[in-house]
Amino acid sequence: MLRSDSTHYAAVIIRGHIIHDDHGRPTHLSGALVDISRQMEIAEATARAALEERQRLARDLHDSVTQSLYSVTLLAEVARRRAQAGDAAATLEQIDRLGDLSQQCLREMRLLVYELRPAMVEEVGLVGALRQRLEAVEQRSGVRVQLTADDDENIPLPMQNELFRVAEEALNNALKHAHASSLTVRLRTAVGAVELDIADNGRGFDPDRAALSGGQGLSNMRERVAQLGGRFDIDTAAGQETTIRVHVALPAADPFAARRPARLMAQRQMPL
Repeated sequence: MLRSDSTHYAAVIIRGHIIHDDHGRPTHLSGALVDISRQMEIAEATARAALEERQRLARDLHDSVTQSLYSVTLLAEVARRRAQAGDAAATLEQIDRLGDLSQQCLREMRLLVYELRPAMVEEVGLVGALRQRLEAVEQRSGVRVQLTADDDENIPLPMQNELFRVAEEALNNALKHAHASSLTVRLRTAVGAVELDIADNGRGFDPDRAALSGGQGLSNMRERVAQLGGRFDIDTAAGQETTIRVHVALPAADPFAARRPARLMAQRQMPL
């Protein structure tokens, strides 16, 4: 349907019913137009995000786990040669390094396997999904976690999905690159907006250099937030803690939402 500015089309649902007089003759048509353009945009963005998520997991599997396993084989070969040379001290040192690297590889693999599970947001909501994700991080990596969250009932489900993916990406970066030992997630639903903060006590990074290097993690998060029409900020520097802040406006509340499923964008009575 062409919008009033005559430059853009809107996706709408048209609902209506005929009003009859006492003699059963139709007199008016009462109808409503429901603009679902935004919902369709978010649904399309969610589908693209799912594809990007699979591609990111494939890259992570190659970049982290595969390289770690290759390093394990190299360390094992070095330890074998040291043992053959009779250098017990060097052999023990290589075995210690081999054990540490194997544990790191195991943690990364467990986290990747966890990410392959179906999204939980539809079942337990954003807060529940964040809680389960953080508990998994704590159990699988030993990192201390903390979640502070308001109720998520006023956040649309597609927006909850995107915010969860942003938080998941931030947590992955903190574990894999920042080597953090403590993570904190805060979710606040202020008046007309939702705010999500993810903080870690890792070693930080230079955002400008990360952008120039083409890091996909930050780009993915920025794009997800941009799709929601929100604001994405990073507070960090090399050798310092990192805090990622997301601010997204919530859709306007509908005073009639309790009586009907969708917000009426226009309602008219037309004589037949």
